[in-house]
Amino acid sequence: MPLPSTLIQAVSSYVEREEPFLASTYTWAIDSARLATHLAITVSGSDSYARNLDLKSQLNRAWVDANQGQREAIADYYVRVWGGIGGNRVGTISKYVSAISDGRIPHFTGISSWSKVATAANSKNAAIFDARVAVALNALQVLSGSSEGVVFPYLYGRNLVIQRTGPMLRDAGRARGWRALPRAQIYPVYLALLKHASMPLKGSLALARAEMVLFAKAESLATEAEESLSHSALASGAEALPGVDLR
Repeated sequence: MPLPSTLIQAVSSYVEREEPFLASTYTWAIDSARLATHLAITVSGSDSYARNLDLKSQLNRAWVDANQGQREAIADYYVRVWGGIGGNRVGTISKYVSAISDGRIPHFTGISSWSKVATAANSKNAAIFDARVAVALNALQVLSGSSEGVVFPYLYGRNLVIQRTGPMLRDAGRARGWRALPRAQIYPVYLALLKHASMPLKGSLALARAEMVLFAKAESLATEAEESLSHSALASGAEALPGVDLR
């Protein structure tokens, strides 16, 4: 589907502005001891951003020549250990690996997990889609004030800010008439959007870096969009939004 120009502009301009600061804003830590135990990989870099970017590259290199069992070990680490999504069964991870190895997109359910597997398999052309990314995309559209947009689904996450604002931002998009996508289109549309946003970025793994901006800034974007919705409600005399203190 054609992406709304307002959505492309909102995400692209934000990514281009914030990507130079990832060394300080992207703080997802890697436990080196656990990584070495699971995959015998050592990452380099002076900060979490550099180390995670190196991890994506190394996982991809390891994936290319790996057999099914080795790919399952890579996927298990990235989903369960690095990502902290411990509820996945071994068989579920195996199905994700098989589908992605065959070039297929798994069913939408579990996208926070299998998009990590897809990223390990192809760090240049795939990216993680999770609760923070979805909230960041909806928040950017709320802040742009556009009536033309795409509703990205609310995904459950452990972060309390994301839990609180996710449904609110999704519902705000629906109220503004944004387009709701069939679930099978969500990941391809997301990747197409990231490709637009990453075009100005120089250097390797530009797509991944665009995703890392959305991940790193999700909380601040969500809070800013929440405040914007609250102020709009006050200005229009509408009732307070659920979960928002308008005092």
